[in-house]
Amino acid sequence: MYSKGRWPIMNKKNKNGFTLVELMAVIVILAIIVLLAFNKIKNSIKKSSENAVVANANVFVKAVNDAASTSRITGQYEDGEYEVSDIFDLGLSISGTKPDDGFITISEGIVTKGCLIYESDFAIIEDSKVSYIKEDCTLGIVEPTTFAYKGSEETYNVT
Repeated sequence: MYSKGRWPIMNKKNKNGFTLVELMAVIVILAIIVLLAFNKIKNSIKKSSENAVVANANVFVKAVNDAASTSRITGQYEDGEYEVSDIFDLGLSISGTKPDDGFITISEGIVTKGCLIYESDFAIIEDSKVSYIKEDCTLGIVEPTTFAYKGSEETYNVT
């Protein structure tokens, strides 16, 4: 290859390496693959978080159901609506993540409906079944408002 101490002459037909266009095409394809993988991983993490909320809510509901069914004998849990804090004040103990807030309704010794809050996640209980919801399930609960009657007709618009 070397002749008389000179550098080899480059043959234009013998290319070793990639052109800029080829490198850019590979980078674009890799970027697309990374984005698709990132979205799959993100969705998987989100779904596992939702499943964890439902599992924690199921543990809570099962513990309340057990306590409420035994309280039919002791009289501690009566039918009605309870705040989560009230349930723990009555002595309920569960393993796992406790709900931060929410309410449940006990009817005939079982939890029939409710809303449990775990940080920024929500589990709703309908017909004794727990499911994950994205929006705040406590928004539909409105504290009753007492109005003072002043002896004349008053009109209130509720939205």
